[in-house]
Parts: sequence; C-alpha cells; structure tokens
Amino acid sequence: MFHRQWQTLVLRAHGHTPTWGARLNYQGPSDDSQQAFRAINLRWHDLRHEYASRLVEHGVPLAQGFEAKPSEVWLGIWDELRNWLGTAA
Repeated sequence: MFHRQWQTLVLRAHGHTPTWGARLNYQGPSDDSQQAFRAINLRWHDLRHEYASRLVEHGVPLAQGFEAKPSEVWLGIWDELRNWLGTAA
C-alpha cells in the first residue's frame, strides 16, 4: 500500500498522472507510469537523507553512534531537533 501511495505522490509531484496496469489486476502502475517513476529516480531514503542533511546545515547536532537501532536514531534526532528549537518535551 505504501509503495503505491509513494509512486502516486512522486508521479503527481512531477506532473505525471499515474495510471494502473491491468496486468497486475490494477494494483501496479501501467508501463507508462512505471517508466516515468523510474526516470524520476526518487526514493524514500533520499528524502530522509535530505532532511537530515538540512538539519545539520542549520546547526542541529546529529551525533549518533552506529550502534543504535534505527528507531533510536530517529527518536534521538527528534529530541535534538526539539532541544535546538527550544521546545519543551
């Protein structure tokens, strides 16, 4: 479900109206939509990386060890962002 929503969002953001192909019982993109999605070449991970990079550019410290679990890393980033903004927990 998430993948279909992600494809729809990316395609619409780039001016392409997504269509769904009969070959996968209308659960997957048509050949045209799949080709457009691949040409855009934007992954969910790219947005996460961009977000973290912009936080660092604005002075938010993101010092996390590689030993932490992904959920702990993102909770740590959220805490650091709140602290940086001066927002109470």
